Amino acid sequence: MRIKKIIFLTINYRNLAFIFVNYLLLAQFNVYASFELKGSSARIQAMGQTYVGLANTPEAIFVNSSGLAQLSSIAFSFYFANPFGIKELSFGSMAAIFPTSIGTYAMGLAQFGNKLYREQSLLLSYARSIQNRFYYGFNLHYMKLQINDYGSDFSYGIDLGFLTKITSSLNWGFNATNLNRATLGKEREKL
Repeated sequence: MRIKKIIFLTINYRNLAFIFVNYLLLAQFNVYASFELKGSSARIQAMGQTYVGLANTPEAIFVNSSGLAQLSSIAFSFYFANPFGIKELSFGSMAAIFPTSIGTYAMGLAQFGNKLYREQSLLLSYARSIQNRFYYGFNLHYMKLQINDYGSDFSYGIDLGFLTKITSSLNWGFNATNLNRATLGKEREKL
């Protein structure tokens, strides 16, 4: 009987450790003042922003640029959303990808807001695969914020993404945004 209790406790501690490690790896602790991920397609919105591990359409430039290397032909994407019918919350984006023999190049444009408050982004991206199993990519990200009667400012950011195919039906993706800790405004607060 004592051996069964020890094994039971070991299994419980392993389960707790597994849950804790997965929580740390998978939990998102994002706090944004601007330029948050808004979802640049209906598919990304429907998946609840969990597109980082899939990233196999042109919209991947906004979520995980490494996924662009999965595409083998020129592709374009256009998206517009007007949540709750409020024009001040409108969001639009477009993306284009150009696969070549040395990697995949892409460009994305996004805009959120209206004339009172507007966020604009331009992304230039490069992605490449290693043996069609491991993928990596990065973005150069131009961000412009314009607030009526307060002026505007811009900044440049760097994003980095990785994706791997664990099995034929399971991928794992990782994306880090604003690696250079770009700032906006005179106070130079971090984005």
